[in-house]
Amino acid sequence: MNRQPILDFFVKKWLRDPDALRRHAFDTRSRTPRRDTLFAMAKKTKTPLPPIESIMQRADDFARREPAKAVVSGFGAGFLLNLLPLRMIASMLVTIVFSCLRPALLFLGLMKACEFCRTNKPPTDHHE
Repeated sequence: MNRQPILDFFVKKWLRDPDALRRHAFDTRSRTPRRDTLFAMAKKTKTPLPPIESIMQRADDFARREPAKAVVSGFGAGFLLNLLPLRMIASMLVTIVFSCLRPALLFLGLMKACEFCRTNKPPTDHHE
């Protein structure tokens, strides 16, 4: 499905009427999604939100206060992630992990062998 015409429609609409984006953000705030109930309950009980949910709440509030800045920030973050050589970074991390895995397994094996030798001492023969 080609979403480009839909995107063009909304961009042209919001460029003609900049307040339309702000009104749209306000209208969506009146519709409370299911995940917002957790935030509302946390505000009523004054319990701290888990870290990821507090970040999501702050991002949501920022997007509703400053929708244009939020769109530009999202575009910029996506652009920077697209520029990063993620495949090279991932392959480098895998190489480092696998190069450290062999000595780590050898060390753990030696530790287990030492532990086994200490606990399983052979019985001593008493010759009288």
